[in-house]
Amino acid sequence: MKPRLWCHLTEEPKQRLPVPDIRASKAKLVRSYPELVQAVAKLAFHNPEYALFYRGQSTEHFNSQQQSSCYPTLYRSSSNGRLKDRELQQRLSQLEHYRTAIATAFKQAKLPGHDKLEKFPELAWSVLQHYEVCPTPLLDVTHSLRVAASFATGKEQDGIVYVYALPHPSGTLTYSAEEELLMVRLLGICPPDAKRPYFQEGYLVGSFPVVRERRGPHLDVARRLIGKFQLRAKAFWSADFPRIPVAALYPGKDSIQQLCAGLSAPT
Repeated sequence: MKPRLWCHLTEEPKQRLPVPDIRASKAKLVRSYPELVQAVAKLAFHNPEYALFYRGQSTEHFNSQQQSSCYPTLYRSSSNGRLKDRELQQRLSQLEHYRTAIATAFKQAKLPGHDKLEKFPELAWSVLQHYEVCPTPLLDVTHSLRVAASFATGKEQDGIVYVYALPHPSGTLTYSAEEELLMVRLLGICPPDAKRPYFQEGYLVGSFPVVRERRGPHLDVARRLIGKFQLRAKAFWSADFPRIPVAALYPGKDSIQQLCAGLSAPT
């Protein structure tokens, strides 16, 4: 990734900022969905070598340097503020159990692509993460700005939308040695009747090579951050641009959700 990037703080075409400064900055307030679209359009235009992906949250999280931080669930701190090695090892053991279980469930259900889940653990992790089965090394993002903004304001609360500059995906599973990232296009592994990934336009992103034994700054997806926007829920949406309802983002039980619900817990 370039050392300096055109970001949400840029005021003139030639201005670029280093990623640590972008992460430490305040989110830019946008007052409506069309205003957000215009702001993100500038990011896309001035960073054509990257594909933009989004994540909507109700709150912003920071590291010890007061920079925006977005760790995958596997590496997030525990309730006491620090992820201990023993707790991480327990999570890894749980992850391996469910990885095997979901691959077996896909095979028994004779779903297309079950052989890929057995061959590529990242694909199994993506299903487990998206359906919230257990902590994984992957972070949920979306290719849809409206989906991200709807998640950010999902309960009529103010929220924040992160914009990430990622390599252009080349298929269901994309590895980038230069960028040290992997990406999973969830629609490429889930059948059409798995509604949630399609309504959410879901992707997963994580580090590559996948170093899983210890938490470190290289695992923080915020190192790809080029924009963050503050949304005011009450004034943000309109009749012309309504928020996607929570019921649409989380449609009724689908085939994959039922498989995940039937997985046995580790003993």
